[in-house]
Amino acid sequence: MRYPQTTALLAERAGVTRQTLYRHWPHRAALLSDVTLQGPDLGYPEPGTDVRAVATAWLVSLRAGLTVPATRTAALAIAAEADHDPDSAQAMAGIMEDRLAQWLTTVDHTPGQS
Repeated sequence: MRYPQTTALLAERAGVTRQTLYRHWPHRAALLSDVTLQGPDLGYPEPGTDVRAVATAWLVSLRAGLTVPATRTAALAIAAEADHDPDSAQAMAGIMEDRLAQWLTTVDHTPGQS
């Protein structure tokens, strides 16, 4: 199944108007960012004593998130436009900040780490 990427197609698929989408998300990149960040909760790994195992599990969880077609499509659309669209670049930075913060939380709480 191919997922829509234009605002008009997204609105049609959701059964709302484009104005409704713009009321909640000022631009397409903001909507796609939320799709990426609020996708299905596949969970991050629990902290553990083996940093390598925690890091591997964390990367596997990120990859699992990208197996969800809507999340993958949204993330790829943002990445493809980030070079030339400031809104997409800001959305990509927000996604990276979110993922980095989660990583640091996981690592900071790993027993035996300083």
